[in-house]
Amino acid sequence: MGSKLLVICLAYLSIILQHSASAQDHLHTSDQKMMSALDSQIVLFKKGHLYIKAEEIKLNDLFLAIATQTGITISPFIPLDQSVTLNIEWRPVAETIAQILRDHSFVYVNTNPPRLWILPQSDTKTTTTESVLVESQLEPIDTDTSLQLQALSDDPELREDALIDLGKSALQTTVELFSSALTDPDFRVREAAVASLSEIGGSEAVDALTIALVDHNPRIREDAVDALGELGGVKAISSLQQALDDEVSFVRQAAVEALDQLQ
Repeated sequence: MGSKLLVICLAYLSIILQHSASAQDHLHTSDQKMMSALDSQIVLFKKGHLYIKAEEIKLNDLFLAIATQTGITISPFIPLDQSVTLNIEWRPVAETIAQILRDHSFVYVNTNPPRLWILPQSDTKTTTTESVLVESQLEPIDTDTSLQLQALSDDPELREDALIDLGKSALQTTVELFSSALTDPDFRVREAAVASLSEIGGSEAVDALTIALVDHNPRIREDAVDALGELGGVKAISSLQQALDDEVSFVRQAAVEALDQLQ
């Protein structure tokens, strides 16, 4: 009797173990499927490096994941509806962004927090796309930031328009941007920078305008002289006195008239 009971118990135990193994196999298979699905869309961040494994993921979704992982503030000027497949293993953030956006224009600044602006290409006339910004759920761009980024465009017409509009805002924080624009290869951009510095005013604007006094184009030098005459001050007078020796007569004449007004 005891031996029969033992056989029955062993039989039940065998059945239980078989069911348990089958259940575990099922769970293991489910886990594998789940891991496989997760593995196809992975974005990880550690010590300034990104690990990305993604198949046919939209750029908007990818950058949302990157923003979540890294804390980067991402502001797109264009729709991010393209799909990409990536396999990036622990590369620095800046290099990773450059690889993802190799066919786009962008500005990445490693500030605290870091900022990334995804810009239209030079042949694109769209400068701000507020509807895109809302749809993308990424960081919206204020007007001044939009214009400052437009001033970095590859298109000289966009740069010129941005500098003119920024001049109207009269922000002292943009003086450095205008100073850089004074060496722009395009005449119209340099002209716009001079006009905007005249609108902004202040000692920093006067310092910047001295750069334009040595521009190779005499019209730019004349514009700079006129701007310095409008701004006035000790520094402006000193710069105007230097312009009295300009090689072009109408620049010298403009300097004389500006000094007469200030003295």
